[in-house]
Order: sequence, then C-alpha cells, then structure tokens
Amino acid sequence: MARCLARSALATAAAMSIGVSWFGADALSQINIASLSASNLAIGEELDAHVQLTVDLINNKTDGWYDELLPGIELVVHKNDSQCDTVRGALAFTSLTSMVPDLAGIIGPTCSGSGSSIAPLAGLKRIPTISGSATATPLAEENPFFMRTIVSNARFALLVSALTNHFDWEQVNVLYEVGSYNPTASSTPSASSDLTSRASPR
Repeated sequence: MARCLARSALATAAAMSIGVSWFGADALSQINIASLSASNLAIGEELDAHVQLTVDLINNKTDGWYDELLPGIELVVHKNDSQCDTVRGALAFTSLTSMVPDLAGIIGPTCSGSGSSIAPLAGLKRIPTISGSATATPLAEENPFFMRTIVSNARFALLVSALTNHFDWEQVNVLYEVGSYNPTASSTPSASSDLTSRASPR
C-alpha cells in the first residue's frame, strides 16, 4: 500500500510535467496540486507523508532525486480532509477549488466513499485525480479523469479467481460488504460468476 501511495504522488507530478510540456514552461513558476486524504485513518496520514516527501524531492533540484522533473517550477500542495465520507469529500473538494481555482491535479482520495463524490466533481472541472488506495470499480469506469495506482475490486476478484483455478480448489466462500466499495452485490458480476464457475466441484 505504501508503494501505491508513493506512486500516486509521483504519478501526479509526472502528469503535471506532461501538462507543462504541452502548454510551455516559460509561463509557469508554480503548480498547485491537492492532497485529499483522511485524517481519521492511519492510511490518510501515510498518504500526506508520502505526498509531502515526494513534493520535497521534486522541488529540491540539487539532491539528485527527480532533478529534471518540472525544471524551474515549484509544486505547492494544498491539503484538505475528506474523512472517507461522501459529503465531507464533496465539501473538501469544493473548498479547495474555491481557494485554489488553478488546481492542476489531485492526489487521493484515500477512500472510495469520498472518491464517489470527488471524482465526478473533479471530472466536471477536468482536474486529473490519482488515488493509491480507492479501489471501488465504478470510480474509474464512470469518471475519465480518475486514475489509480492500485487494482480495482473487479481486478482483485479476477486475481482470486485465477488463484482458485491454480490450486484447483473445489469450494470458495466469498464475503463482501455492500457499500461505497461495492454498491451492489453484482458490482463485479463477471468476476463473481467466473469465480463461482472455477470453484464449482469437478
């Protein structure tokens, strides 16, 4: 998970670098990005730490780490707390974009719950959002500006299916929770049916 969070921070910076190459770096000296984490979870604190570390490494052009990335440009991180909540996530996003209208990208959100409100809003403003921990399958399917550095729930189900087939298991019990991560029991129908067929007695 830590690697996924670190990749999110670096991927966002890389995306900003590509954007700078499109629009020209001469007119820019600062790029504003956001970190939308969840202070009520340990992983939220970890995300903030990874984001700050990555930004510090990119902004320091003399330490040998990513010195060629975003030359002459400083990354500035604006943080807000989504608390893994749908409503709080929307409020955090709205607050940030009102204070920082030229927001270039978002690292986060930490959870799929807040992601379900943040991703559509960011899409309307065409702001790329990269998460290292929000796994709900619909987030990327329904929001073209949402990306992640961790596998979705549907992909993970396919992994479990392949594992079941590899070990020739004859029975597998699947436990799941209906919520933001899996809005309905059939949120990953292809993976679920595949798992069922592979785990059926032979």
